[in-house]
Amino acid sequence: MENSFHTNPKSTEWLLKDDNLRKLAQAQAKAIADYYKLSKKASMPTKAITPESSKEDIKWAQKRLNAVPPDWFPRLQIDGDYGPKTRVAVLVYWDRLGWGKHLKDDGTRIGKSTIAALAAGRKA
Repeated sequence: MENSFHTNPKSTEWLLKDDNLRKLAQAQAKAIADYYKLSKKASMPTKAITPESSKEDIKWAQKRLNAVPPDWFPRLQIDGDYGPKTRVAVLVYWDRLGWGKHLKDDGTRIGKSTIAALAAGRKA
């Protein structure tokens, strides 16, 4: 992309500052991504997801929990909030997988096994 002409002293001075170049690059990357409707794919969380986890990790779980429940189960709002509805969705998912019968968990923690099952799109 062309940003200026080298014959324009003010633009050249502005472009010689690293902080300005960083801002310009971020703005251009966002404009290109928006134009082509590109999005960054969420990476699989590497540790247990709890109500205190990052919104990105919780949204990752919510999206995958929406893809695996029975037809009668309401879909979650993808908001990054690990509230009661997300907790119930986790419990229903475990029950459908046959894991809920022996667990004494309250659904406020999504561990590595559940993350792996969600990542694989495992349905019961």
